[in-house]
Amino acid sequence: MVAAFAREPSCPVCSRYDYEERILERVLRNEMAIDNLLAEIRQTNAEVKAALNMIKEDKTEIASAIQGGLLTISKAVSAMTTNTSVAITQMERENKILKDQLVIPQVHFFARIAEGQLIISPGQNIIFTNAQINEGQGYDVASGKFTVSVPGLYAFAVQYCVRPNQNGYIDIVNQGTILQRSLFEKNSAGPKCVSMQAFTRAAISDQIWVKSGTVSSSDLHGNIYMFKSFSGVLIHV
Repeated sequence: MVAAFAREPSCPVCSRYDYEERILERVLRNEMAIDNLLAEIRQTNAEVKAALNMIKEDKTEIASAIQGGLLTISKAVSAMTTNTSVAITQMERENKILKDQLVIPQVHFFARIAEGQLIISPGQNIIFTNAQINEGQGYDVASGKFTVSVPGLYAFAVQYCVRPNQNGYIDIVNQGTILQRSLFEKNSAGPKCVSMQAFTRAAISDQIWVKSGTVSSSDLHGNIYMFKSFSGVLIHV
């Protein structure tokens, strides 16, 4: 039996992440505005101190102006402090709302091949046609390739099984570069399964897939007790 599923979108990179990047830009602009306001407060305090020092140096001549000057300065500083505090509170509240919207998406897939024998020629890509999990819509059942839509650290795993007296040569590749390689040569003890893992930091649009090694063809086998599978998950951004 062969299970058929709908093909996933062909452009996983054209997603909601552009919207999230714009949100992040707004957060950064708000934080820069807060820094500028704090710099203005520090500058005003410095000017106040300088004015007070000048007044103290010549207080015998302008004793009557000291109280008026201090009152004016005090009012100006109080008004600026109040306005700045309100602005900072508003920006911090908006930043919290925006940051709460920046949710790291779940990226996870698990795909299998139907039960039975599968002979793969040397260097041929292996297409796992039954995508049972495809969070993030990154895995393409038509090509057998996973396309990265969220850059970060990924973990990939492959399990394949080989019939007695047959070979298995399997590679996990990223953009054609081998990440992991396994070899299972002829044995007479019955069908055996091999598991392999690979970890890699992948960029947007990178593609990861599974292929047969170039040494020889691979004679794969599977049934309800032995799965041929390919899976991957985003573990860190």
